[in-house]
Amino acid sequence: MSNSVRITRSNRDHQRRAQRRQAGEGTVFATALISAAITLSSNSTFCALANERRQIKANAYYYPRKYYERNGLGKPENLDFTKVSRVNYASFQTDEAGSIWGTDLNADAELLFGPINWNPPENAKKSCYFTSQDNLPICQYHDVEKGLIRKAHATGTKVYATIGGYDLSEPFSTMAADPEARKNFAHRCARIITNYNFDGIDIDWRFPGSTIDMANFSLLLSQIRDELDELSAEYGDEYGLTATVPCSSDKIANVDIFYLDIVLDEFNLLTVDFHGPWDGIVGPSAPLYDQDGEEGRSVDSCVSTYLDAGASREKINIALPFYGRSFSGASALGQNCTENWAGDCSDSVTWQESGGSPSYFNLYQKLPDLNITFDIQTMSSFAHNDVGIVSYDDERSICLKTEYVIQNDLGGFIILELGDDLLEEKSTPLLDAMNLKLLNTGLSCSSNAFMESLLRRAHIAHEGRGDPIVDEEVSQPGYTDEPKQEYRYVCGAGEGDARKSCSTLGREEGWEETRCDTGTCPDGMLCFLEICDVIPRSPFVKPTPKGKPKRKPPVLPFDDTQVLSGAGALVSENKTNHLTSDSNMVFSCGLDFQHAESCGQLCPNGLPDCPTGEFCFWLECKTDSATSGSPSENSDQPENSDISVSEITVPKYKCGLTRDEALTCAEDCDSSWHCLDGKDCFLVQCPF
Repeated sequence: MSNSVRITRSNRDHQRRAQRRQAGEGTVFATALISAAITLSSNSTFCALANERRQIKANAYYYPRKYYERNGLGKPENLDFTKVSRVNYASFQTDEAGSIWGTDLNADAELLFGPINWNPPENAKKSCYFTSQDNLPICQYHDVEKGLIRKAHATGTKVYATIGGYDLSEPFSTMAADPEARKNFAHRCARIITNYNFDGIDIDWRFPGSTIDMANFSLLLSQIRDELDELSAEYGDEYGLTATVPCSSDKIANVDIFYLDIVLDEFNLLTVDFHGPWDGIVGPSAPLYDQDGEEGRSVDSCVSTYLDAGASREKINIALPFYGRSFSGASALGQNCTENWAGDCSDSVTWQESGGSPSYFNLYQKLPDLNITFDIQTMSSFAHNDVGIVSYDDERSICLKTEYVIQNDLGGFIILELGDDLLEEKSTPLLDAMNLKLLNTGLSCSSNAFMESLLRRAHIAHEGRGDPIVDEEVSQPGYTDEPKQEYRYVCGAGEGDARKSCSTLGREEGWEETRCDTGTCPDGMLCFLEICDVIPRSPFVKPTPKGKPKRKPPVLPFDDTQVLSGAGALVSENKTNHLTSDSNMVFSCGLDFQHAESCGQLCPNGLPDCPTGEFCFWLECKTDSATSGSPSENSDQPENSDISVSEITVPKYKCGLTRDEALTCAEDCDSSWHCLDGKDCFLVQCPF
């Protein structure tokens, strides 16, 4: 097939693949040396590339069980495919000979192609699907306009076939070790694309278990890549190849990350299930950052490991779990849980219908009856009752992970799984939280504007809710004297509705002033969503928690002196992968790296408490006006300041009706970051 019609990929990937083919498949690991040279040259352009706004991909797994669950609520006809970039249809299965076929005779066909059409028009075409190991297709007439593939393609969303999975990975090791079976598997990957009209292949081998598996995994993906490239040359379309990859260190050891970066279009990092009821102790299921004393069990640690091993930043997708992991007999992080009849300690009483691992639509229904907490160090949500506790991702933690992807210039997300946050009225709170942050990168995940927009997108959890309102573009609100509604979480005594109302004259009788944005309520009190008619002021700035949360910048393969700036991320590391201790390194806000070097406004602990449109950089301050560039717009320092780092103002939380009033530094916010007399709490620069 002629290379002249081959779809152009990135120059780097073309170079790497050409080198791989020249070296030959038998020298998989030798290509690492060739790849290293290409990677180092490409990394030198990272600073320029990182500042270009790439489209972040929101990919999602979709499972055939949606055909049966909740009376088919999760069928394609009820899904909004404009909210995702790609759907991975999971899962097809394989055997030791390399055959590929579907796992559900009924659901696969009707979900992918639409319901069977018993009265097709004269010009209708049959849709064919594989249901057995011999790959003999069954062909029927379908109402294809209602099928997942046609509906997704109509919105520009791609559909990949996922092969394998947690319960379907056993044949991979034997199949990948056999050259003939490997060749057959790669050929059938191409065949399944053309037969179903898929846009690519996702391999979900969980997981290679030895160095032999590692080599065979690389060879298998390499052969699939060649088949897809030939298919691209024949049809003029680009076909993608992705793989699900592990985050635990023992399993990562059996994945040749550096080599796979040549072959794969994306890595789907399984940044979930770091903790669960199998541990016997309560821990965050999918923490964004490590807990104290526990290295390598978080989204950030997994991303750092893959970057350090040579994965391209733009190829990394982090997993967003739309489900929780529960623990019985416990109510707080770090407590031991109680083993149940199934041999683990999941809470199968509260979450009986989901076997102790509730999807978000289950959680959403019961959260008003639970005590909600938020662990600021790991950026994780928890909810507990008298029976147990559940770790899960809510709208805020999804927003924070979206912010992490934006600031670290990663590829995007892999959602587990599409439809698991679909509520009865067909709103999708978690998908909306992700998309809201992607569309409004300067919007704080803890702001009133963020909550307001989410509530405009969907019903709130209480009886008598009205029709949902179509969302509008959201930006941080400025000062205005027009009345509006404000949303906040407060602690309330006794039982009652999931939502409480108040007015500018005061709250309902029996309500306390205590906020529960980031912690538990006093004993006997519950956390409620409160909606108040207020005169809005400058936006509430997300407070910094007491004690510095762990922030390990991504580890990159550079020497001691190299410093990279990107969309909200700056890394300076020595050979031991620890930040240099003898430099004046701080987190500083700015529209770009040079802007932030003036250190006019800090963002302590790396939290993105910067004005709209600015990013938080890790850097060494330059106070010389000749080299520092213009200061931050919100800087309290004069433009030509020669103040040393030790003399600059420090960020403090102060009360005020406006930010200008808070800048007087006259009144401290209390321990709950709350102020009296209707004032808001702002992060401002005050004299040291």
